[in-house]
Amino acid sequence: MMSSWWLASKAGAGAGAGEAAVEDVVPTGYRMGSTRISLWSQGWLARTQFALGAWPDALETVQRAAVRLTEVHIELSRPLVHWTGAQIHALRGDWDAAQHHVGEALADLHHYEVMLIPSCLARAQVAEAGGDYERVVEALSPVVHLQERQSIDEPGFWPWPDVYANALVMTGRLDQAEAFLAPHEELATRRSHRSAMARLGLARGRLTAAPGGTSTPPARSSSRPSPTSNTYPSRTTAPASTSPMARPCGAPENAARPTPS
Repeated sequence: MMSSWWLASKAGAGAGAGEAAVEDVVPTGYRMGSTRISLWSQGWLARTQFALGAWPDALETVQRAAVRLTEVHIELSRPLVHWTGAQIHALRGDWDAAQHHVGEALADLHHYEVMLIPSCLARAQVAEAGGDYERVVEALSPVVHLQERQSIDEPGFWPWPDVYANALVMTGRLDQAEAFLAPHEELATRRSHRSAMARLGLARGRLTAAPGGTSTPPARSSSRPSPTSNTYPSRTTAPASTSPMARPCGAPENAARPTPS
């Protein structure tokens, strides 16, 4: 069941069918089945509910899973579960609750990649909701520099490349943004992964509109590094942008936006 949902979401299929598939797996932890699988399913169910705009349902799923996590201490699922809680609370402007979930999702390079990536995304997306793009770049830096990249960069697995590329643009790192975006765009196009192409298109649009940005995506080149080559440019320092953010995909119309300080 989980594999069917994963393949459907990776291919950019509708989220509604995926939600039903994951919901079927969630109760197994309470029927003497696998608690680990149940918690993992609840983590992805919350992500699906968030993508559908069902934020109250997603937070309810997160809370239910968080309570169970404190009982069974299954660390592997912890960052995935709390990632969604952090993002939704940040988008609603509840910064204390968002930071609580960021803390609960904490993982570093000593943890499995499946823990590190949602932990970094939680930090990055809370920072993004607050308009702090320097912190977005910082939060995703461990993911950028991971050595094994195939599943990390594969379109549809982890929604981090567009977040990082957008942060590079918003902090004035235009050359780095171009070097980072191009291979990810090419891979998403080769996979015909429409949702990944659309997400990367936001960063491409901002890069195009930025002073000194490229006007069109570059043609495919065999000499350009692929996303799996781990040859991204090193970080440089640039002033953070204070430009307002558009409403994120999947967010309800009444989602709170941060008030500029």
